[in-house]
Amino acid sequence: MKELKIKVCGLKNQQNINEIEDCDLDYVGFIFYEKSKRFVEENQLITTSQNFKRVGIFVNSSIQNICDKVIQYNLDVVQLHGDESPLEVKKIRSEILKLSLHKFIEIWKAISIKKESDIHKADAYQHIIDKFLFDTKGKLYGGNGQHFDWQILDEYSYSPPFLLSGGISNKDVSAIKEIKHPKLHGIDINSQFEVKPGLKNINLIKEFTKSIKQNEKLTI
Repeated sequence: MKELKIKVCGLKNQQNINEIEDCDLDYVGFIFYEKSKRFVEENQLITTSQNFKRVGIFVNSSIQNICDKVIQYNLDVVQLHGDESPLEVKKIRSEILKLSLHKFIEIWKAISIKKESDIHKADAYQHIIDKFLFDTKGKLYGGNGQHFDWQILDEYSYSPPFLLSGGISNKDVSAIKEIKHPKLHGIDINSQFEVKPGLKNINLIKEFTKSIKQNEKLTI
């Protein structure tokens, strides 16, 4: 079984970010959506370890804002978590490429899932993005803190790998281990690992990452 990548989303406190250096993480996510409780304020200074890939989360944002944040925060991934159309995604990709950065910036598209047919929205994006993130459809664009029916993942038959999101906690480790889909790339965690919005419980994160990694090693 391949090692699952782990992303912690919604970080905004620099001391808290420093504390996660000891966690076995792959991605750290910063939300650039003003209506989010985890919004990274304008021009807020954030530094992270080079061990983490930095993900910027955007919701129906302007292309200029996305490009500015890619440069300002040295992002590795742009995660589009709104209603961006395939045409808009192509334009975003094109403008990021024009920045002439010395690394490739991945584009992820979040898709909200409630029923089986929702996962087939991936079809329109599969050739223009690098990864999908499947979250639970709710009142908010993200951070609803709930699962969708993970059996729906069996319907996914497209090319890009995907991350699983939506109310995941330490109680879900065994269920995650049961997911055998070959395109499952990683797990996105957020609200169930917080002291308050934007402030993560480091011990809970360490417990989760350790459990996920140990389970993977035992199944090889």
